[in-house]
Amino acid sequence: MTIKAHAVVLQLSEAGYITDFKHYAENGETLLGIVDLAMIERLKADPRFAHGVFYGLHRDVGEDLIDFRSHTGVLGQGSLQLVIDKKTGQCYCDVDRHSPYSDAVGIVGHLFGEVLPGLFKRKPKA
Repeated sequence: MTIKAHAVVLQLSEAGYITDFKHYAENGETLLGIVDLAMIERLKADPRFAHGVFYGLHRDVGEDLIDFRSHTGVLGQGSLQLVIDKKTGQCYCDVDRHSPYSDAVGIVGHLFGEVLPGLFKRKPKA
């Protein structure tokens, strides 16, 4: 398991949500899995998380998505992100340096530290 994927598991454990996963697998620096849909309501009520619509780059897990991010630093270094399909429970998880839901610094930090560099990464040819 990569260091970043391990950080995701640690933050999910710290938050108490690792047991909501029916299964998960490492996908490079992220985790992909299937979660119990009841987790969505618990995350909405959890003051350590904000939610919204910044899931645009993670449509690979479904169509009816919701995005949750821990406030930067509350579960460890960075911000735990969970993108969940509200119908199937498919879930994408990673840890980013900043939460765009926190403040202007978080928005700018996320845009320039995560989004833009990710858009310019070259995908290996098959």
